[in-house]
Amino acid sequence: MQFLANFIMLGRWQAAMIATVTAILALILPAVVILSAGTIALVTLRIGTTEGIIVAAISTIASAILTQLLLNNGLLALGILIMLWIPIVILGTILRETRSLAFTTQIGLSIGIAGILLLYILTYDSQILWTQILEILTHELMQSEVLAPKNQQELIHALIPWMTSVLAAIHYLFMILSLFLARSWQAHLYNPGGFAEEFRTLRMNPLLAVASILLMVLTGYQSTETASFIRDLVVLPMPLLFIQGLAVAHGIELPPNIRIIWLVGIYILLLLVSAPMILLLIIIGLTDVWIDFRKWLPSIINPKL
Repeated sequence: MQFLANFIMLGRWQAAMIATVTAILALILPAVVILSAGTIALVTLRIGTTEGIIVAAISTIASAILTQLLLNNGLLALGILIMLWIPIVILGTILRETRSLAFTTQIGLSIGIAGILLLYILTYDSQILWTQILEILTHELMQSEVLAPKNQQELIHALIPWMTSVLAAIHYLFMILSLFLARSWQAHLYNPGGFAEEFRTLRMNPLLAVASILLMVLTGYQSTETASFIRDLVVLPMPLLFIQGLAVAHGIELPPNIRIIWLVGIYILLLLVSAPMILLLIIIGLTDVWIDFRKWLPSIINPKL
């Protein structure tokens, strides 16, 4: 991975090549999008906004040519630019200027909120849009005999209310991870250990935590349309809360031998019992703004401290 960072920093054409290739691969393996956005973010962080924009522009042109040749749809590149590279240049610029990972990740929520608002403005009824999309996707599942035809409508009705919020949260998560990847690359190349310290001390503003709790409460007291919009806003910051929960786990001061056991145990539990652990870390991330777990947890984990 560090070889990739070194290659990206050789020049704008090398950076554009990595951003383009990984963006195209992301059409098959969505998680690879983190490498593409991380590339643009690294250029922005290290060299500046102008260079980030130039690399994004070159990558857009290259992606348009490739998607036209491979998929006969060059406009996909425009979607990649709007959804991926423009937001990460903005976040990279904010991080470069403020040098605050916590502030930048919280500002990133505004991009997600803007996307949700835009969807509500542009679509008279987003449920109709998601129904059409899900009917196409479930039809493919039925053809491959993964889904029984009698269960199609039941699955669609179950997924529709959550499509906007979940996709917005996933997009936000990918943006955060891309930013973290770029910051870790930058630290490895120019400031070893810098990112680890930033991540361990990550903590969101208490006002954001209060807003999240208020939105959760309001969801149950609004009309259907308003409740749907509020639910979308409630789900959006969940990736940030989860990551802050992980930051708490990494930030607890422990002796090296106990620290290894502690972190390995957490990641094993995340693999074995994902849903409860994710929920637990979200709760820890939410409450950490008032309860400083990093101060008093070490004495519970290791009473000798």
